[in-house]
Amino acid sequence: MWAFRRGAGAYTELLRAQPLLTNSVTASGLYGGGDLVAQAIEMKLKITSPNKEKVNWNRTMRMTVFGMGVAGPLLTGWYPLLHRMTLPFRQSYTEVAPALARNVNIRSEWYTMETLSGPINRAREVGAKVIFDTVFFQAPYLTCYFFVTGFLEGRTPAAVFKKTKDNFHASWFYGTLLWAPAQTLNFMFVPVMFQPLVVHSVDVVWKASLSVLYHYRDYGPAFALTSKHASLDRTSAEVIVASQPSSSELAQPPSEMQGMMEELEELRREVKGHRAMLVELDALRREVRDHRETIAQFHHATRRVTRSFDRLTRGDKSPGAPGGR
Repeated sequence: MWAFRRGAGAYTELLRAQPLLTNSVTASGLYGGGDLVAQAIEMKLKITSPNKEKVNWNRTMRMTVFGMGVAGPLLTGWYPLLHRMTLPFRQSYTEVAPALARNVNIRSEWYTMETLSGPINRAREVGAKVIFDTVFFQAPYLTCYFFVTGFLEGRTPAAVFKKTKDNFHASWFYGTLLWAPAQTLNFMFVPVMFQPLVVHSVDVVWKASLSVLYHYRDYGPAFALTSKHASLDRTSAEVIVASQPSSSELAQPPSEMQGMMEELEELRREVKGHRAMLVELDALRREVRDHRETIAQFHHATRRVTRSFDRLTRGDKSPGAPGGR
Protein backbone atom coordinates (compact mmCIF):
# COMPACT_ATOMS: atom_id res chain seq x y z
CA MET A 1 0.00 0.00 0.00
CA TRP A 2 2.86 2.38 0.83
CA ALA A 3 4.50 1.70 -2.52
CA PHE A 4 1.20 2.27 -4.34
CA ARG A 5 0.65 5.61 -2.60
CA ARG A 6 4.19 6.70 -3.36
CA GLY A 7 3.82 5.69 -7.04
CA ALA A 8 0.44 7.47 -7.29
CA GLY A 9 1.96 10.59 -5.77
CA ALA A 10 4.89 10.55 -8.19
CA TYR A 11 2.51 10.05 -11.14
CA THR A 12 0.39 12.97 -9.96
CA GLU A 13 3.43 15.23 -9.79
CA LEU A 14 4.39 14.19 -13.33
CA LEU A 15 0.89 15.00 -14.55
CA ARG A 16 1.09 18.46 -12.99
CA ALA A 17 4.57 19.14 -14.39
CA GLN A 18 4.30 17.50 -17.85
CA PRO A 19 0.66 16.59 -18.59
CA LEU A 20 1.13 16.12 -22.35
CA LEU A 21 4.21 13.91 -22.13
CA THR A 22 2.88 11.90 -19.18
CA ASN A 23 -0.49 11.20 -20.81
CA SER A 24 1.14 10.33 -24.14
CA VAL A 25 3.59 7.84 -22.60
CA THR A 26 0.78 6.34 -20.50
CA ALA A 27 -1.46 5.97 -23.56
CA SER A 28 1.30 4.34 -25.61
CA GLY A 29 1.94 1.74 -22.90
CA LEU A 30 -1.75 1.01 -22.36
CA TYR A 31 -2.54 0.73 -26.08
CA GLY A 32 0.45 -1.49 -26.79
CA GLY A 33 -0.27 -3.75 -23.80
CA GLY A 34 -3.96 -3.92 -24.67
CA ASP A 35 -3.14 -5.06 -28.20
CA LEU A 36 -0.92 -7.85 -26.86
CA VAL A 37 -3.78 -9.01 -24.64
CA ALA A 38 -6.19 -8.91 -27.61
CA GLN A 39 -3.82 -10.98 -29.76
CA ALA A 40 -3.42 -13.52 -26.95
CA ILE A 41 -7.22 -13.89 -26.74
CA GLU A 42 -7.52 -14.22 -30.52
CA MET A 43 -4.88 -16.97 -30.63
CA LYS A 44 -6.53 -18.71 -27.68
CA LEU A 45 -9.91 -18.68 -29.46
CA LYS A 46 -8.27 -19.57 -32.80
CA ILE A 47 -9.81 -16.60 -34.63
CA THR A 48 -6.58 -15.19 -36.04
CA SER A 49 -5.91 -14.35 -39.65
CA PRO A 50 -4.76 -17.23 -41.89
CA ASN A 51 -1.20 -18.52 -41.35
CA LYS A 52 -0.69 -16.43 -38.20
CA GLU A 53 1.35 -18.45 -35.70
CA LYS A 54 2.90 -15.79 -33.41
CA VAL A 55 2.39 -12.27 -32.12
CA ASN A 56 2.15 -9.58 -34.79
CA TRP A 57 4.61 -7.05 -33.37
CA ASN A 58 3.96 -4.60 -36.21
CA ARG A 59 0.32 -4.40 -35.17
CA THR A 60 1.33 -3.81 -31.53
CA MET A 61 3.76 -1.09 -32.64
CA ARG A 62 0.99 0.61 -34.64
CA MET A 63 -1.23 0.77 -31.55
CA THR A 64 1.67 2.07 -29.47
CA VAL A 65 2.34 4.83 -32.02
CA PHE A 66 -1.38 5.73 -32.08
CA GLY A 67 -1.44 6.04 -28.30
CA MET A 68 1.73 8.14 -28.19
CA GLY A 69 1.07 10.43 -31.14
CA VAL A 70 -2.73 10.71 -31.32
CA ALA A 71 -4.68 9.47 -28.29
CA GLY A 72 -2.43 10.99 -25.62
CA PRO A 73 -2.21 14.54 -27.05
CA LEU A 74 -5.89 14.70 -28.08
CA LEU A 75 -7.27 13.64 -24.72
CA THR A 76 -4.81 15.84 -22.84
CA GLY A 77 -6.21 18.89 -24.61
CA TRP A 78 -9.87 17.87 -24.88
CA TYR A 79 -10.91 17.34 -21.26
CA PRO A 80 -9.54 20.64 -19.86
CA LEU A 81 -11.20 22.37 -22.83
CA LEU A 82 -14.48 20.58 -22.12
CA HIS A 83 -14.22 21.67 -18.48
CA ARG A 84 -13.86 25.31 -19.57
CA MET A 85 -16.72 24.99 -22.05
CA THR A 86 -19.10 23.95 -19.26
CA LEU A 87 -18.09 26.84 -16.96
CA PRO A 88 -21.61 28.44 -17.15
CA PHE A 89 -22.95 25.32 -15.42
CA ARG A 90 -20.69 26.01 -12.42
CA GLN A 91 -20.67 29.82 -12.18
CA SER A 92 -23.26 32.56 -12.53
CA TYR A 93 -22.70 36.31 -12.92
CA THR A 94 -25.05 39.02 -11.65
CA GLU A 95 -24.84 42.68 -12.73
CA VAL A 96 -24.34 45.00 -9.76
CA ALA A 97 -25.06 48.46 -11.15
CA PRO A 98 -26.91 48.21 -14.50
CA ALA A 99 -27.42 51.98 -14.95
CA LEU A 100 -23.81 52.82 -14.25
CA ALA A 101 -22.46 49.92 -16.31
CA ARG A 102 -24.22 51.19 -19.42
CA ASN A 103 -22.28 54.49 -19.32
CA VAL A 104 -18.79 53.14 -18.69
CA ASN A 105 -16.58 50.42 -20.02
CA ILE A 106 -17.75 47.06 -18.74
CA ARG A 107 -15.37 45.64 -16.19
CA SER A 108 -15.44 42.58 -14.01
CA GLU A 109 -16.03 44.80 -10.96
CA TRP A 110 -19.59 45.46 -12.13
CA TYR A 111 -20.48 41.80 -11.79
CA THR A 112 -20.58 39.42 -8.88
CA MET A 113 -19.75 35.75 -9.42
CA GLU A 114 -21.74 33.02 -7.73
CA THR A 115 -20.54 29.42 -7.65
CA LEU A 116 -23.40 27.09 -8.51
CA SER A 117 -23.64 24.02 -6.33
CA GLY A 118 -26.15 21.34 -5.47
CA PRO A 119 -27.06 18.04 -7.11
CA ILE A 120 -29.22 19.60 -9.82
CA ASN A 121 -26.50 21.94 -11.09
CA ARG A 122 -23.95 19.15 -10.85
CA ALA A 123 -26.19 16.82 -12.87
CA ARG A 124 -26.69 19.50 -15.53
CA GLU A 125 -22.93 20.00 -15.84
CA VAL A 126 -22.20 16.26 -16.12
CA GLY A 127 -25.04 15.78 -18.62
CA ALA A 128 -23.73 18.61 -20.79
CA LYS A 129 -20.22 17.14 -20.70
CA VAL A 130 -21.49 13.69 -21.72
CA ILE A 131 -23.49 15.16 -24.63
CA PHE A 132 -20.60 17.34 -25.85
CA ASP A 133 -18.14 14.45 -25.53
CA THR A 134 -20.39 12.00 -27.40
CA VAL A 135 -21.40 14.35 -30.22
CA PHE A 136 -18.35 16.55 -30.76
CA PHE A 137 -15.45 14.26 -29.79
CA GLN A 138 -16.23 10.53 -29.93
CA ALA A 139 -17.31 10.44 -33.59
CA PRO A 140 -14.29 12.43 -34.93
CA TYR A 141 -11.95 10.52 -32.61
CA LEU A 142 -13.24 7.14 -33.83
CA THR A 143 -12.86 8.28 -37.45
CA CYS A 144 -9.31 9.42 -36.69
CA TYR A 145 -8.57 6.01 -35.15
CA PHE A 146 -9.66 4.13 -38.28
CA PHE A 147 -7.81 6.50 -40.61
CA VAL A 148 -4.53 6.57 -38.67
CA THR A 149 -4.37 2.82 -38.05
CA GLY A 150 -5.36 2.17 -41.67
CA PHE A 151 -2.54 4.30 -43.03
CA LEU A 152 -0.09 2.78 -40.54
CA GLU A 153 -1.07 -0.63 -41.94
CA GLY A 154 0.01 0.56 -45.39
CA ARG A 155 -3.50 0.68 -46.90
CA THR A 156 -4.42 2.93 -49.79
CA PRO A 157 -6.73 5.91 -49.14
CA ALA A 158 -9.60 4.07 -50.85
CA ALA A 159 -9.05 1.00 -48.67
CA VAL A 160 -8.87 3.16 -45.52
CA PHE A 161 -12.11 4.89 -46.45
CA LYS A 162 -13.83 1.55 -47.09
CA LYS A 163 -12.59 0.15 -43.76
CA THR A 164 -13.86 3.23 -41.94
CA LYS A 165 -17.22 3.11 -43.71
CA ASP A 166 -17.71 -0.59 -42.98
CA ASN A 167 -16.80 -0.40 -39.28
CA PHE A 168 -17.68 3.12 -38.12
CA HIS A 169 -21.45 2.91 -37.57
CA ALA A 170 -21.45 -0.32 -35.57
CA SER A 171 -18.44 0.82 -33.53
CA TRP A 172 -19.96 4.22 -32.77
CA PHE A 173 -23.35 2.75 -31.87
CA TYR A 174 -22.00 0.15 -29.48
CA GLY A 175 -19.37 2.59 -28.24
CA THR A 176 -22.11 5.04 -27.23
CA LEU A 177 -23.73 2.34 -25.12
CA LEU A 178 -20.40 1.95 -23.28
CA TRP A 179 -19.12 5.51 -23.13
CA ALA A 180 -22.29 7.29 -22.01
CA PRO A 181 -22.40 5.60 -18.56
CA ALA A 182 -18.60 5.40 -18.34
CA GLN A 183 -18.16 9.11 -18.99
CA THR A 184 -21.00 9.95 -16.60
CA LEU A 185 -19.06 8.29 -13.79
CA ASN A 186 -15.80 9.80 -15.04
CA PHE A 187 -17.10 13.38 -15.11
CA MET A 188 -18.98 12.94 -11.83
CA PHE A 189 -16.22 11.55 -9.61
CA VAL A 190 -12.80 11.93 -11.31
CA PRO A 191 -10.80 15.20 -11.27
CA VAL A 192 -10.14 16.73 -14.68
CA MET A 193 -6.41 15.99 -14.44
CA PHE A 194 -7.03 12.22 -14.20
CA GLN A 195 -9.91 11.96 -16.70
CA PRO A 196 -7.63 11.14 -19.68
CA LEU A 197 -6.10 8.26 -17.70
CA VAL A 198 -9.54 6.79 -16.99
CA VAL A 199 -10.55 7.13 -20.64
CA HIS A 200 -7.31 5.52 -21.83
CA SER A 201 -7.85 2.57 -19.49
CA VAL A 202 -11.45 2.00 -20.58
CA ASP A 203 -10.55 2.59 -24.22
CA VAL A 204 -7.88 -0.11 -24.13
CA VAL A 205 -10.49 -2.64 -22.97
CA TRP A 206 -12.93 -1.37 -25.62
CA LYS A 207 -10.41 -1.51 -28.48
CA ALA A 208 -9.32 -5.00 -27.44
CA SER A 209 -12.96 -6.11 -27.38
CA LEU A 210 -13.53 -4.62 -30.85
CA SER A 211 -10.46 -6.42 -32.18
CA VAL A 212 -11.67 -9.76 -30.83
CA LEU A 213 -15.21 -9.18 -32.17
CA TYR A 214 -13.98 -8.20 -35.64
CA HIS A 215 -11.62 -11.19 -35.77
CA TYR A 216 -14.48 -13.45 -34.71
CA ARG A 217 -16.59 -11.96 -37.49
CA ASP A 218 -13.88 -12.26 -40.15
CA TYR A 219 -12.05 -15.43 -39.06
CA GLY A 220 -14.53 -17.19 -36.78
CA PRO A 221 -16.72 -20.26 -37.43
CA ALA A 222 -18.29 -18.77 -40.58
CA PHE A 223 -14.86 -18.22 -42.13
CA ALA A 224 -13.72 -21.73 -41.16
CA LEU A 225 -16.94 -23.23 -42.52
CA THR A 226 -16.58 -21.39 -45.82
CA SER A 227 -12.95 -22.45 -46.18
CA LYS A 228 -13.84 -26.04 -45.37
CA HIS A 229 -16.69 -26.05 -47.90
CA ALA A 230 -14.46 -24.62 -50.61
CA SER A 231 -11.83 -27.25 -49.90
CA LEU A 232 -14.43 -30.03 -49.88
CA ASP A 233 -15.95 -28.79 -53.13
CA ARG A 234 -12.55 -28.77 -54.83
CA THR A 235 -11.76 -32.24 -53.48
CA SER A 236 -15.16 -33.59 -54.52
CA ALA A 237 -14.80 -32.16 -58.00
CA GLU A 238 -11.34 -33.70 -58.36
CA VAL A 239 -12.63 -37.07 -57.15
CA ILE A 240 -15.60 -36.95 -59.51
CA VAL A 241 -13.39 -36.12 -62.47
CA ALA A 242 -10.90 -38.79 -61.52
CA SER A 243 -13.68 -41.36 -61.05
CA GLN A 244 -15.12 -40.90 -64.53
CA PRO A 245 -14.76 -44.28 -66.31
CA SER A 246 -12.30 -44.42 -69.17
CA SER A 247 -12.70 -46.51 -72.33
CA SER A 248 -10.69 -49.35 -70.79
CA GLU A 249 -12.80 -49.28 -67.62
CA LEU A 250 -16.03 -49.58 -69.62
CA ALA A 251 -14.99 -53.12 -70.51
CA GLN A 252 -14.88 -54.12 -66.80
CA PRO A 253 -17.49 -56.53 -65.38
CA PRO A 254 -20.93 -55.07 -64.53
CA SER A 255 -20.43 -55.64 -60.77
CA GLU A 256 -17.36 -53.35 -60.65
CA MET A 257 -19.12 -50.71 -62.75
CA GLN A 258 -22.07 -50.81 -60.35
CA GLY A 259 -19.78 -50.18 -57.37
CA MET A 260 -18.16 -47.23 -59.11
CA MET A 261 -21.53 -45.74 -59.95
CA GLU A 262 -22.64 -46.04 -56.32
CA GLU A 263 -19.50 -44.25 -55.13
CA LEU A 264 -20.07 -41.52 -57.70
CA GLU A 265 -23.67 -41.08 -56.55
CA GLU A 266 -22.54 -40.83 -52.93
CA LEU A 267 -20.04 -38.13 -53.84
CA ARG A 268 -22.74 -36.20 -55.66
CA ARG A 269 -24.97 -36.32 -52.57
CA GLU A 270 -22.12 -34.95 -50.47
CA VAL A 271 -21.62 -32.07 -52.90
CA LYS A 272 -25.36 -31.36 -52.76
CA GLY A 273 -25.21 -31.25 -48.96
CA HIS A 274 -22.29 -28.82 -49.11
CA ARG A 275 -24.25 -26.56 -51.43
CA ALA A 276 -27.19 -26.55 -48.98
CA MET A 277 -24.83 -25.45 -46.21
CA LEU A 278 -23.53 -22.64 -48.42
CA VAL A 279 -27.12 -21.50 -48.98
CA GLU A 280 -27.57 -21.32 -45.20
CA LEU A 281 -24.37 -19.31 -44.94
CA ASP A 282 -25.68 -16.86 -47.56
CA ALA A 283 -28.85 -16.46 -45.48
CA LEU A 284 -26.73 -15.60 -42.44
CA ARG A 285 -24.82 -13.03 -44.48
CA ARG A 286 -28.11 -11.43 -45.54
CA GLU A 287 -29.14 -11.19 -41.91
CA VAL A 288 -25.85 -9.45 -41.07
CA ARG A 289 -26.44 -7.01 -43.94
CA ASP A 290 -29.95 -6.28 -42.59
CA HIS A 291 -28.48 -5.57 -39.16
CA ARG A 292 -26.00 -3.15 -40.69
CA GLU A 293 -28.82 -1.34 -42.47
CA THR A 294 -30.66 -1.04 -39.14
CA ILE A 295 -27.55 0.47 -37.54
CA ALA A 296 -27.24 2.92 -40.45
CA GLN A 297 -30.86 4.00 -39.90
CA PHE A 298 -30.10 4.55 -36.23
CA HIS A 299 -27.10 6.67 -37.16
CA HIS A 300 -29.28 8.75 -39.50
CA ALA A 301 -31.80 9.32 -36.71
CA THR A 302 -28.97 10.27 -34.35
CA ARG A 303 -27.72 12.89 -36.79
CA ARG A 304 -31.22 14.35 -37.00
CA VAL A 305 -31.37 14.59 -33.23
CA THR A 306 -27.92 16.22 -33.22
CA ARG A 307 -29.03 18.83 -35.78
CA SER A 308 -32.12 19.55 -33.68
CA PHE A 309 -29.93 19.96 -30.61
CA ASP A 310 -27.65 22.35 -32.53
CA ARG A 311 -30.64 24.46 -33.60
CA LEU A 312 -31.86 24.62 -30.01
CA THR A 313 -28.38 25.57 -28.82
CA ARG A 314 -28.07 28.35 -31.38
CA GLY A 315 -31.49 29.60 -30.36
CA ASP A 316 -30.50 29.92 -26.67
CA LYS A 317 -30.10 33.66 -25.87
CA SER A 318 -29.31 33.32 -22.16
CA PRO A 319 -26.42 35.63 -21.13
CA GLY A 320 -23.07 34.09 -20.31
CA ALA A 321 -20.07 35.36 -18.38
CA PRO A 322 -18.57 38.75 -19.37
CA GLY A 323 -15.87 38.60 -21.94
CA GLY A 324 -13.44 41.20 -20.60
CA ARG A 325 -11.51 41.55 -17.40
